[in-house]
Amino acid sequence: MKPYNTTMVPITWEKSTIRSWLNGYGASSNTDGNDYANDNFIDTAFTAEEKARIVASNIQAHLNTSPDNVTMDKIFLFSIQEANDYFASDAKRWADATNYAIQNGVKVENIELSNGFVHHYGGWWLRSPGFANEFASYVDENPGSINGSGMGVDFDRIGVRPALWIDNPCG
Repeated sequence: MKPYNTTMVPITWEKSTIRSWLNGYGASSNTDGNDYANDNFIDTAFTAEEKARIVASNIQAHLNTSPDNVTMDKIFLFSIQEANDYFASDAKRWADATNYAIQNGVKVENIELSNGFVHHYGGWWLRSPGFANEFASYVDENPGSINGSGMGVDFDRIGVRPALWIDNPCG
């Protein structure tokens, strides 16, 4: 879990700290000037061989973003449109929070099934903006619905569900 941006300021995907953290970008890549070159998601989650297979892709914040805001990233968050395209229902967007995320305070909805198994559904950020420039959209922890109005970008209890494209391993 991470805030979409470390401070509550008007922000876009392009200049957000979460984009910099996911991809290991330096201080000049985000509005807050945070350097993630040595402490980031991509270097922690993947080996050098795995990183070499991740495809850098043109990422647009959402359908109404002007072309000059398209970024080239290896790791990204889904937009509202992609969350709808890849997860056809609220139930498909449910995501169990990891123990690590729960221990670090991610907001969860605990649902106990009849067999005693407990799901710890956590919300997750989308890269699309919310109703104002200081808000980012997210998927709600329960029932997995998309909240297009968003949450304040500095809220630090929403999970991160990274997305990426990889080269064909058989190619």
